[in-house]
Amino acid sequence: MAMIALLRPHFPLFSPLETSSSYVPPGFQVRKRVSRKLKTCNRSFSSHPCRCGASNSISKSPDNAKGKPTKLTLPLFPKSINEIDNGAILGFGAELDTDHPGFHDQDYKRRRQSISDSARLHQMGTVIPHLEYQDQEVECWAHVLNNLQELFPKYACREYLSAFSLCGFSPYQVPQLEDMSSLLQRHTGWAIRPVAGLLHPRSFLNGLAFKIFH
Repeated sequence: MAMIALLRPHFPLFSPLETSSSYVPPGFQVRKRVSRKLKTCNRSFSSHPCRCGASNSISKSPDNAKGKPTKLTLPLFPKSINEIDNGAILGFGAELDTDHPGFHDQDYKRRRQSISDSARLHQMGTVIPHLEYQDQEVECWAHVLNNLQELFPKYACREYLSAFSLCGFSPYQVPQLEDMSSLLQRHTGWAIRPVAGLLHPRSFLNGLAFKIFH
C-alpha cells in the first residue's frame, strides 16, 4: 500500500492528454510525459524507506548477542548462487536471546554454534557436512516422526504421502541434508543448501531462482 501511495501522485488514474497544433509522431507527447514522470518517480522511489534498491540494510538483527544494530547488505538480483551469503542471517543462529530456554545451557549453545559454523562454511558444489546427531536429538526426531505418521492418514494429501514415501525416513536416524538434497535433485532438479540460521526473506527467494532451497 505504501508503494501505491507513492506512485499515485505521478500516475493518476485519469490524466488529460496533451495536444499540439504542430504535427508530432503519434504518441510522442504521451511518451514524453511518462518519461518525465518516471524520472520524478524514480527520485521519490530511491529516497523512500520501503525501497528495494541494489542493496538493503537491515537495522537490527536478533542474532546480535550484544543488542547492537546489525546491517546486512544483500544483492537485489544475484547472478550466481554464490552471491547469496548463507551466513547473513536475521536470527536463530548460534547466539540466543536471554529469554530462550537454552540460554543458560552451555552444552546446548556449543552444539548450536557447531552446527551454525558447519553451515556457514559450506560452499556450493561441495558435499554438505555429515552431522553426528546425539541420542537426545535422535529421540526427539523419532518422537516427532512417529506422531506425525499417525496423523498422515487423516490429514495428509495424496501428493504429500507419495513424496513422503520416497524419503525413506527412519525413526532411528535423523535425515542428513546431503541425502535429502541428492534425493530432491534426482527427482526435481532442485537442491538444498544449509544456512547458519534464519535467512533473510530476500535471500531465500533469490535462492529459488537457482532452484535452491535454503
